[in-house]
Amino acid sequence: MNAYGKDFQRNGLSLLALSRIAPRDSDKDGIHNLQEIQAKSNPGDPLSVPDTPGEWLTHIDEAAIPFTELKEGFSDAEGFVALEGTLKPDQIQDIESRLGSPLLDEDKVPIFYFAVKTVGGKKVKYGVVQFIRGDNVTLAVGVNLKGEIASVKVVTAKDKSLSKETLFFNQFLGKTVGDAIRTGTDIQPMGEKKSLSDEISRLIKKGLLEIYAVFSKK
Repeated sequence: MNAYGKDFQRNGLSLLALSRIAPRDSDKDGIHNLQEIQAKSNPGDPLSVPDTPGEWLTHIDEAAIPFTELKEGFSDAEGFVALEGTLKPDQIQDIESRLGSPLLDEDKVPIFYFAVKTVGGKKVKYGVVQFIRGDNVTLAVGVNLKGEIASVKVVTAKDKSLSKETLFFNQFLGKTVGDAIRTGTDIQPMGEKKSLSDEISRLIKKGLLEIYAVFSKK
């Protein structure tokens, strides 16, 4: 991360964090972050200023897509397309009710990545991935067009042994919003890791509910 990214991380990785660091000068070039953003210069690069912003935005869409992590969920994808969603108040209320806990600011403006491949000579979207961050783990949850969980991949985790818990994560495959997705109900926890199992189940259910809320025709 550049200086702006580090400021964003230190202030909570949320919409509120963006407001907090807007008046700062993260890259120490004498220009506040918000001024740089409005002028389309890079608030994390001291060589990019409003008068000479450079070409850093030219390939920003491609650079922002984490292909390596996404390909782990949809290995046959030819590419991915990013889309930022916005949850409406009634959707937020419904998701929080189902989860039994409030959403974070970042959850309310989720970013989705559509897996794309060629079918019959045409590019089609056949799945969607969302990254869900918790206190102890960040997951990439993939859902197919039937609304079923198609993949769950560990992106980062404090417990490095999580990547070996294949049997635990396989339990989530095929689940939909109609399933409980709760340890002790339809998900068996990982041995002595009950608390971490609960966190992962909740994160996966949250990701599935957000994808359903934004894209379901219902």
